[in-house]
Amino acid sequence: MLGELRIHNFAVIDEVRLELVPGLNVLTGETGAGKSIILNALAVISGNRVTSDIIRHGHTEASVEALFEALPESVAGKIRQAGFEVEDGIVIKRVINRSGRNRIYLGGSLCSLSTLSEVGGSLVHIYGQHEHQTLLRAETHLGILDAFGGLTDSAN
Repeated sequence: MLGELRIHNFAVIDEVRLELVPGLNVLTGETGAGKSIILNALAVISGNRVTSDIIRHGHTEASVEALFEALPESVAGKIRQAGFEVEDGIVIKRVINRSGRNRIYLGGSLCSLSTLSEVGGSLVHIYGQHEHQTLLRAETHLGILDAFGGLTDSAN
C-alpha cells in the first residue's frame, strides 16, 4: 500500500507531501488543480520513462519519493530477487536531472530502470480512462483470476 508520496520541483509543483490511509483515497479538485501531475509522479515511481521537461521551470532537478507499506509477499519476493532488502515496506525515490543523469533508489540503494519497472509495475496500478489498461495485457489475466479466487494476495 502506498503510505506516503513526496513530490519536489515536478511540473508546476514546488513541493507536496501526501499521506494516504488504508482503504479508499480520493483526489478531487478543479481542472488544473494538479491531479494529473500526481498521477504522472506515480507513473514515474512505477518505472515509466521520463524526460527533463517535467522539471519545474528554474530548477535543475525534480524528485518523486514514495513509501510503500505492508507489501504483498509476491511483491516483496520480486524485490528480494532483484537483490534489495525488504523490511516492513520500501521507499522508492527517483531523481530527474536536466543533465540526463537521472537516479533511482530502491530501499536507499541505486537501482536500474528495468528493475524499477518490474517492481513498480507490481506496486502502482492506475485505473482510468485509457490509463494502464491491465485487462488488455494477456500476461496479467492468470494473476487477476488467481487473486479473484483467493489463490494469491496480488493481481501481479
